[in-house]
Amino acid sequence: MLRPLTSALRPLLFALFFFGASAPLNSQSCPAPRTALVLSGGPASVYADGAPRMDPALYELGVPMLGICYGMQLMALDRGGLTPFD
Repeated sequence: MLRPLTSALRPLLFALFFFGASAPLNSQSCPAPRTALVLSGGPASVYADGAPRMDPALYELGVPMLGICYGMQLMALDRGGLTPFD
């Protein structure tokens, strides 16, 4: 999943940093300047027991956020929305 995303963003001169969903927000995990965040993930569900969460401070950065797969589910859940599940 990361390779196509990286290939699409690098030519636009974005600096890319990858870290786990549960990484704390600090200058090492998410260095400034931050222009956008892309939250991606695998086939897991945010409703699963022990599902990874992210630092809520990421929402306070004031930058655009794009959620892909798990990232979109997580953003919806964290902001009070629901995602359908079986």
